[in-house]
Amino acid sequence: MFSSQSQDPYTSQPAVHFNEAQLAVDEVTNRARAKGFRDELTIAANGSVTPGVDDTPYLRYALEALTREHGHSGGFSPPSSVPSPAENTGYYRAAGYLPDDLQSPLISGDLDSGFSPMVPVPTHTRDSVRRQSRPHSNAGAERPSMSLGTRIISMSPPHSADSRYQHNQVQTPAGVNPTETTPKWLPISERESVFPGMTKIDTIDEDRAIYPRLNFVPTILRLPSLIALMMLCLVMIACLMVAAVYSPIQPGLLTYGETIYSGKYFLFRILPQLLASLIFVYAQCVAAATLRILPFAALSEDEPICRRNALFQNLYTKTFLLPQLAGPVHVKIALATLWLSAFAIPLASASFTVILVDVWYWTAVQGVVWTLVALYLLVLAAVVILLLFWRNRVTGLMWDPRSIADLSVMIARSNTRDAYRGAEVAPSSKKLRSMLRNRIVDRLGYWMTDDNQETPWYGLGTEHSQGHTPSDLHYDVKNESYSSSAIAADDHHDRRSVTSTLLAGRSAHRSGLVETYKLPWCLRTPQVLFYVVASTILLTALFVVSFLHRTSLVAGFRPGVPAAPLSAPSSFSAANFLYSFVPSFLGLVLLLAFQTLEQQFRILQPWADLSTTTDGAPASRSVLADYAACLPLQSTLHALRNGHYRVAALSALSLLLTFLPALAGGLFMALTATNRPSETGGGVRMFPNIPVFAVILALLVLYLAALISLLFGRNNYRLPHGVTCPAEIFSFLANEDCAADPAFQAAPRSAEKLRVYLGAGPGSSARGASAAAAGMSQSVWVLGYVEAGRDVRRLGVRRLKRFTGDGAEKVGPFGRPCSRRSMIGMV
Repeated sequence: MFSSQSQDPYTSQPAVHFNEAQLAVDEVTNRARAKGFRDELTIAANGSVTPGVDDTPYLRYALEALTREHGHSGGFSPPSSVPSPAENTGYYRAAGYLPDDLQSPLISGDLDSGFSPMVPVPTHTRDSVRRQSRPHSNAGAERPSMSLGTRIISMSPPHSADSRYQHNQVQTPAGVNPTETTPKWLPISERESVFPGMTKIDTIDEDRAIYPRLNFVPTILRLPSLIALMMLCLVMIACLMVAAVYSPIQPGLLTYGETIYSGKYFLFRILPQLLASLIFVYAQCVAAATLRILPFAALSEDEPICRRNALFQNLYTKTFLLPQLAGPVHVKIALATLWLSAFAIPLASASFTVILVDVWYWTAVQGVVWTLVALYLLVLAAVVILLLFWRNRVTGLMWDPRSIADLSVMIARSNTRDAYRGAEVAPSSKKLRSMLRNRIVDRLGYWMTDDNQETPWYGLGTEHSQGHTPSDLHYDVKNESYSSSAIAADDHHDRRSVTSTLLAGRSAHRSGLVETYKLPWCLRTPQVLFYVVASTILLTALFVVSFLHRTSLVAGFRPGVPAAPLSAPSSFSAANFLYSFVPSFLGLVLLLAFQTLEQQFRILQPWADLSTTTDGAPASRSVLADYAACLPLQSTLHALRNGHYRVAALSALSLLLTFLPALAGGLFMALTATNRPSETGGGVRMFPNIPVFAVILALLVLYLAALISLLFGRNNYRLPHGVTCPAEIFSFLANEDCAADPAFQAAPRSAEKLRVYLGAGPGSSARGASAAAAGMSQSVWVLGYVEAGRDVRRLGVRRLKRFTGDGAEKVGPFGRPCSRRSMIGMV
């Protein structure tokens, strides 16, 4: 029937569409020939080409395919030649390598029709079938010549385990030429090699100047930085071990000195926890950077199951009071261990005390010191785990995604943007996740088309039906039990409900509009009022107790527990441990609570500028602001440069409050009162270090002032939902105006290029009172919607365009004339 000439699976062929029924008949014919594979006597004896395998289902499938060609489709399913979902996972198992002559699946675009089994279909058919499928109008057209790199890409095996099946009921719209359909997106892996040491992109751009490697890791997660943290831990471990070993051998480390205001007191009662605070802040920055990069690293994985729900992973910790765990198990263990390093501060404050051996000596408290050594060994191991995890890892990133603009580059050319329509005004993260239930395995990286007509590009996307419908291969059947029709109905209801929320808010009174959008839980009015009232009461009580004559701390107080240290080598003093560990621990809790509040302002400040300023915000103050990704002092400097003084003050205070647990741990010391026994009653009493106490009181006053400042201007930070995971941020960036912006369509290859494209290159930053004037040279951005076009009434980040001429009107964030009363959350 057809030519039996074999086809080279690595030969680049034009992408064609073919007759499904003809292929089915061809398959049966090939089986019937069985040239060189079966003995004729065996065939005669068994009545089948393959002994023990019945060919009837294949014949029935061929007849069914022919019947469908004449419009009589039935309910017959093809033979079960496709993999089944893996047990208890909800995913199809990934097979091994298959050559390029198997086309990726095309999923039906009708949600209500459900999903049908998928069968393998070769893309490159025999010459006779190809000639039959090719339109006559294009018979004489020649295929454009391809470069060597493109040819190599065409010769390479696919890198997606789910790109080898085609839906058996793909419907082509009437009047549309099958050869003119949208090209299929194909992922280009950065992990699999075409030739030894070379990936597909390497064959096109050997120097990787045009297509940078997607293995960017922030500086703090690179080898030199992590080695520096390891060295700090080793130095701390060495010092503690020397003190613990040397103390029992000698009477002590050093003599006590004269008073608690001497340099020796600072050396043994304050310096250890200051060093512990330094290591803790360093470890905290490493953990924060790890959390911020993990979702993108997961999105770049080749296997769909590894990308599952990566879009919904948090970029930032929810609260510093509890550990934030993400990623593989060993990374979760490392993150939990880094969080535990905070307890090294109160432990270090109680690690040294004084004992009497003829004279008073400073000595190490054995139990506390060895506990600290064990804790720092765990921190050291955690840093090693992260070092090995990030070493040479493909993260899917060309540069550090620190700002809104960085994420806009990822979504600008995505084929999943329509899926985010309506998600930008989802009232909660749970509702947004429900609306984006089919985006759970989207991929971040380089892409190409199956027709090789476009050069590779970078972005977020999916290879399944251009991102419009879910796939049986990807859908999580463990957690969802809905039928396809129920899913479609729920999705339609979700999008209608959230869209009506925006329209109702637009027509409502200003206060009603403000109530439509929410603040983070910790910044809402009841919580902030509780913080302020509780802090005011406690701070007032502390001042009263500290300076009232009868309860003055200067005169000391009885410890209430034994103060004498135990015999060597333990040297444990219950009084010194209690009044060192507990104040330091309370200071640590205050620090972590304030860091949680301060982080929310760093995250939301760019969005506040986008949604509340009358004429939009310059790029440097909005889409390029990167406070949430900055190091402690760096965020202060960046906020000052952009004129965000509130964020600058809060971030500076957050860094200063790091001294609070360290100083509180060295505040009290058990001493014998001998000067005025008639007034103090004599005996052992806990005395404060007055200069340290004064600094602590000053920090607490600043703490209370910062909390009081939270009562004002919080409405500026209201949004329909949070912006703490990639999906939530992408929902505001998926509109047509933002995606089509020249700065993002230009495909910048570095953060510096992106700043230049946005008009915020060197010398164009807006600072202080001249921000508006300086911003005129930059692009201006706003969070709002337009009244016309494809994205009508779609909330999103857009470049603000100024129109001139008769009847033209400058449109504000929500389609109203620019005035403060039309902005979200203005007080």
